[in-house]
Amino acid sequence: MIWSKAEKRGEIDSLSPANQDQNGLINNQFYLDLPAQWTDVTVHTFLGPEEDGVRHDIFVVIDSDSKAKTVEEFAKPKINALAKELQGYVPLNSAPLFMNNGMPAFEHVYRWAASEQREVIQRMVYVLAGTKGYTLTTTFSVKTWKMMGAKLDGIIRSFVPMISEPKPEKS
Repeated sequence: MIWSKAEKRGEIDSLSPANQDQNGLINNQFYLDLPAQWTDVTVHTFLGPEEDGVRHDIFVVIDSDSKAKTVEEFAKPKINALAKELQGYVPLNSAPLFMNNGMPAFEHVYRWAASEQREVIQRMVYVLAGTKGYTLTTTFSVKTWKMMGAKLDGIIRSFVPMISEPKPEKS
């Protein structure tokens, strides 16, 4: 189940699921009661400025049931899939890194031919928190990698997963 900090403190009791067959999903814009068999597979998209013909963005994809034991184990199959699927794929960097909160992560930077006229650089940062894996993706041109790379790095490293815990039963 997914609960906000306010829910854990008891400030949002009115949003609690009516029975244990429901999952509560709270984000900063809505609440939705879902049957237990439903899974959230949302891709979160954050649009930034357009520079040099590239719309800068950050995508956050959540793998809710990862079997990986380490962040590298989580990242490697995804990196291997990129190498097979992307036209003109050229790896530029793969290395462990730490998020601002000290959480270990793994980064993979590569170049690929998004179209015949444009090569882009993408940076993937992988984070593993328990059984949840997170993939954060940003896109650049060669020019904007130099212009905006540090700023987007700061945004990416500010990522903090909200670890899901079951809500304690009321007595």
